[in-house]
Amino acid sequence: MSFTPPTLLDEINAAAVAAEVTLLFTCTVMQYSQVPDGKGGRTDSWTSVGTMPCRLVEWRSDQPANVGEELKARNDYMMVFFPMNHPLGDALKLRDRLIINDTTKDVCTIEIQAVETLGTWGILNRIYGVKV
Repeated sequence: MSFTPPTLLDEINAAAVAAEVTLLFTCTVMQYSQVPDGKGGRTDSWTSVGTMPCRLVEWRSDQPANVGEELKARNDYMMVFFPMNHPLGDALKLRDRLIINDTTKDVCTIEIQAVETLGTWGILNRIYGVKV
């Protein structure tokens, strides 16, 4: 019987599975679009495209982030973690919204300001957003 050690990618995948246990909330992904308003103009609209597990983290000014200074200065700034390989994660874009069902607080809606994907080496992806 021979032993084959796990590859680094195997270990990263195992860590990602373990990290997903910490995603205690569920969020509804609301995709942004503009629709005709019937008067020749357009109006903002959000359509539900599904749900995914997530974790909401309130921003603290001492936390590092790869976002602009104007976002760091806001007091309504939030981070949301979600699984690396979730199909909805690939479709997220600016101005989309996440309605987060946090069982310990009221429902919270976050408008996406930035999406950070970590590729092969990541464990959880991050969204940076503001409460709306």
